[in-house]
Amino acid sequence: MKYIIIIMLLLMSSCLRKNPGIIPGANFSLTNEGKVVQLSDFRDQITIVYFGYTYCPDVCPASLAYLGKVLKKFTKEEMEKISPILISVDPKRDSPKHLKEYTKYFHPKMKGYTGTKEEIDKTVSSFKSYYKINRKDEKDENYTVDHSSVFYIIDKDGRIVNTFRDY
Repeated sequence: MKYIIIIMLLLMSSCLRKNPGIIPGANFSLTNEGKVVQLSDFRDQITIVYFGYTYCPDVCPASLAYLGKVLKKFTKEEMEKISPILISVDPKRDSPKHLKEYTKYFHPKMKGYTGTKEEIDKTVSSFKSYYKINRKDEKDENYTVDHSSVFYIIDKDGRIVNTFRDY
């Protein structure tokens, strides 16, 4: 039943226009495999954005696996209109190559994006999301990142029209 509701939200989000709950101003300019991409590049698509990181031990893989299951319920034609995106909140460890390898396990159309810490901060802020890197010191390579676990559904005009969690 939960899958049906999420699928309906995704399909309906392309029809929504003036929703008073829309979060204005969400945007990004990040890198995917050496190419700078902006949210505006996904116009005419329903975009699903998730903030996470590839070294996440639990929440990210579970949430992205859930999203992958939902996306597999769509037809090939429907998937041509949907762009699932993982935005890394760990720019130090998540290279574009590493993100590409990671995201393909959840869905072949899913793409991973990264940038500088400043670019990530600006993006997270524009989505009114959250993350915090938990390092003992600058040399600590075995750190975790606290972050929001929310999927943002963005309509064809680039507006956040809905959010959902997998739990």
